[in-house]
Amino acid sequence: MAKLVKKFVEDVEKNKFHILAAQVRKDGEIVDEWTRFAAKPRFETYSVSKTFVGVGAGIAMEEGLITLDERVSDSFPEASYDITDENALSITVRDLLTMTSGLSETMLWRDGYERKHERDWIRYFYKAGKFVNKPGASFLYNNVNPYILGCLIEKKCGQNLREYLRYRLFEPVGINNVEWTSCPMGHTIAANALQINVDELGQFADACKRRRI
Repeated sequence: MAKLVKKFVEDVEKNKFHILAAQVRKDGEIVDEWTRFAAKPRFETYSVSKTFVGVGAGIAMEEGLITLDERVSDSFPEASYDITDENALSITVRDLLTMTSGLSETMLWRDGYERKHERDWIRYFYKAGKFVNKPGASFLYNNVNPYILGCLIEKKCGQNLREYLRYRLFEPVGINNVEWTSCPMGHTIAANALQINVDELGQFADACKRRRI
């Protein structure tokens, strides 16, 4: 196994890939690892965050907070009250999870204008989104889908997504004092901005494998 990690590191250096750490686990134990740092600092996990909100959605379903086929707009009348586009109004939890919300253009990209200038991202989703396609019909990888899903869970549980998952997901797998950035309105940016280290990510993967969450 160590030879595989050694080869991986050689390929990283040779190709100048931006890799911060690598870890190999077997049966819950660390077999081999590599990191650019002497310690193991937390770092921005980018779209790995989407996996966590997906698991969070599963937990919310088990608790009866949300269902796959519910219309998301029904929970946000304050943001969709003047929207007449049926494509936008009929988006379901399933569509958000499968990246098939009907959008023809991405939203809330890390370098997007709206993330620097818009305060209410839910309202922006309904007002500025280009819902050209019928929900469920076409795939478009997008940051706004997990963000809206996270906001829906928050609306149903009455607390920030980070706090909702603190004792249901993070602490049970050994991720304590979790850091996850919020938007201007205080909603967790579920698409990215979660900061964890390589050990914590490995612990999460182990838990998923063993179906402990």
